[in-house]
Amino acid sequence: METTSMSVKGQVVIPNKIRKALNLKPNSKLIILQDGSNILLKPIEEPNINDFKNLIAMGDEISEKLNLKRKDVGRVIKETRNKQKCA
Repeated sequence: METTSMSVKGQVVIPNKIRKALNLKPNSKLIILQDGSNILLKPIEEPNINDFKNLIAMGDEISEKLNLKRKDVGRVIKETRNKQKCA
């Protein structure tokens, strides 16, 4: 366990041991989450471009099998988002 302090500007220093363990570099992006009185900082990892390309290829394959057009996909996305808003 490490400790740190918050500056008057709200800045917090992440201890060097933790930065090294997580391979954090200057300008690394982090998300910050609050759960009650707990704060969690989590590094945002750059997605693997090959994984992204595979997802696109899989989507294209499914669209082709189902004979979906781009406008159909857009419509389904809008419908799904509307359902989520209502839930």
